[in-house]
Amino acid sequence: MWLFTKQGFISIVQHRDDPDLMRVRARVRADLERCFPRREAEIIEDRVADYRWHLNVPRAEVAEYLMFAIEDLDYVSHVKEEIALGLAPAARMDAMYDIWSAMWRVQQSMLPPPSPEPFQPYLWGAQSRHPAGTKINKRKKGRKR
Repeated sequence: MWLFTKQGFISIVQHRDDPDLMRVRARVRADLERCFPRREAEIIEDRVADYRWHLNVPRAEVAEYLMFAIEDLDYVSHVKEEIALGLAPAARMDAMYDIWSAMWRVQQSMLPPPSPEPFQPYLWGAQSRHPAGTKINKRKKGRKR
């Protein structure tokens, strides 16, 4: 699970060997320190892992943090700006817009193509078809039958 909060960006997965533990990972050590301040001394650095910093945290404690993050949520829009505020804004803001843009492209790719309205000019005196397929006879203006 990717989680973007005002405390930072973390990735949460179940621990490989212990289902009661969660592996909480981060690209920035300070994000883990802000999200789990009581576990700062337990942060592990792995220079070859996808996420350089990680913690093993009991599932219940991760759930408590998720509840805190929800209770701390006080913005109604502009999520990217709120999250980037105070967290190295220039680098975070660029990353947030990249993520927003990538997910917007996914959204657009999932939409059905727009169906264009068929162009049906009104021609006096011409015979045309109604969208339902029936013929319509139109009279030229001023002519009597």
